[in-house]
Amino acid sequence: MISATIESIRQATPTIKVLRILPESKFSFKAGQWLDCYVDLTEGRNVVGYTLTSSPTEETLELAVRYSDSNPITLYIHKAAMPGDTLLIDGGYGDTYFEKGMANNLVLIAGGIGITPIMSIIRYVADSVPETHVKLLYSARTSSELLYKQEIDELSAKTSRIKPFYTVTRESWLGRQGRIDELMIREAGLEAEALHYICGPKDMIQDVVGILGRLGVRRKQMKYEVW
Repeated sequence: MISATIESIRQATPTIKVLRILPESKFSFKAGQWLDCYVDLTEGRNVVGYTLTSSPTEETLELAVRYSDSNPITLYIHKAAMPGDTLLIDGGYGDTYFEKGMANNLVLIAGGIGITPIMSIIRYVADSVPETHVKLLYSARTSSELLYKQEIDELSAKTSRIKPFYTVTRESWLGRQGRIDELMIREAGLEAEALHYICGPKDMIQDVVGILGRLGVRRKQMKYEVW
């Protein structure tokens, strides 16, 4: 474990806070991986896992934490944490990651807070893997919960290598409405040989894996973890 200092905290969506933290020494991870975070609270030391949203090329790490009262650290981050506070971190962990050379075409499919590992991959591709092209399919309950949408749109405007497609499931807005389904995947331009990363709620992952399979995407071209 190494110590990391909170540099900033911002309310990114109505339910998600984004932390920028600076480790005291080099912290290595791969795009899409997660870390264990330890905090000493009044009841003792607690631990929780958070996915990294920053690129592995960045010195400062970023975490996006959705509100929940079921974990003491998550509650601390939303209710009490301040810049200058210290965390202990360990990682990175997880087998669902992306590295340079793994694929030249990616299809990234995210539901809700499942955007977190996907954002790490997008940032890594944008800054360090110029040969790789990305299509992002991203759903959230409401447009205000589309975390990182502004940054993703800005990256897309700068390079034709990143193409986002959005949908929301619980409100009317100017964009697409409904869950990520076969029609949305087809409209984005199916690429059966691309490497597909899927992250989101368990039911969403199972549905998307089934759809991709029916559309001819082989299991070895799909990367996901069901929690």
